[in-house]
Amino acid sequence: MYYKLYRTPIPERALQDGRETVQAQLAQLGLLDGSSEVETVSGEPADLTLSVQYEGRYANRLALELVELLESQEIAVMPLAPNEGQSEIDGYYVTESVRNFSRQHPSSDRLLNVEATLSKKGTKASHKHAIRCRPTQPNPGNVFGNETTALVGAPSESSRVKWYDRSFTNSITGDVVDTVSTRFGDVNLYDARDVTGELGDEPALVYKPASYNSEGSTDVGVWDLHGSENPLDADGVVQWSRVFDPGHETRGNGFVVSNKIIRLFLQDGPAENLRAEEWDDAADEWSAVDLPESDWTLIETDLTRIGAVAVEAQLVFVDEAGGEFTVDVRLERGYERPQFLLPTTEPMPAGLEALLEPIANESAYVTKATLGLVARTELRTRS
Repeated sequence: MYYKLYRTPIPERALQDGRETVQAQLAQLGLLDGSSEVETVSGEPADLTLSVQYEGRYANRLALELVELLESQEIAVMPLAPNEGQSEIDGYYVTESVRNFSRQHPSSDRLLNVEATLSKKGTKASHKHAIRCRPTQPNPGNVFGNETTALVGAPSESSRVKWYDRSFTNSITGDVVDTVSTRFGDVNLYDARDVTGELGDEPALVYKPASYNSEGSTDVGVWDLHGSENPLDADGVVQWSRVFDPGHETRGNGFVVSNKIIRLFLQDGPAENLRAEEWDDAADEWSAVDLPESDWTLIETDLTRIGAVAVEAQLVFVDEAGGEFTVDVRLERGYERPQFLLPTTEPMPAGLEALLEPIANESAYVTKATLGLVARTELRTRS
């Protein structure tokens, strides 16, 4: 049996009754070729202090990934629970502080320490998930279509799905308008614009997740390639690392942004710097999306937001004549294609439009969806 902190697997080493003392020796194994030990800590059932030591080939990547998760402003509440069954520390946690991120030996990055304190926010019995939305049609917005939906995705295995108004006073049962398959589960799509007339301009889709350890399986994510287009190294060990900080400086030459339906390779370089692959459920593999040859090259990727339900970035392209053009991109949970939006009124060059068109979402609306928790006591209509 092992535990998960969000999507990070952590095998159990020791666990005592939380009414007396919570002792958790945790090791982050199975992701990269490294190991970690988390000394016990002190704590009450609502409190955990972790002291983590990473050791091995990719210890620095593991440690940085954990620190970025703990310090994330968008994924501020993290589920923690065993992969099977239940424990007395199950629940949602927030980071109180990251007290230490250091090398054991100044000259080596193969042995690193991370120390942090977590506080318990609540449990599935006290809280539900809430995707807060503000459907907006930006101007000038999306040049690739004029669909009027504002789709919001929730895992299909979720239950008790309802739309609420901003104050969580009034509610409407959520109607599924489409279901899409991802690599790690199905996502039901709901149209926020269907309920804005009755619930106002900022509706929230509220649902009960199936389990703690399944959370995040269909979320959007960003990975650092570390200079390789293959997630595995020559020994079959995962060498990409998860990114949670928009200010993360890539250790290679780019990022992968994925929602397990489509993934974008955003590499700042002269060759194949923008690529896309889509998940083929029948073949159980990723397949390339054909993009036309173009004079336009991606030269800069600036991540602007890394959330659980949406990732945003600003992309800077140049053409062979030296022209430069900036495009905003947003990939959301459950979307088969990302949205490319114009940040200014300057029209998109025809060559760049042709390059992006095969992978462009056609919706004219942006949901501005963000994922958080809502206490059941706040759901005044009582679900």
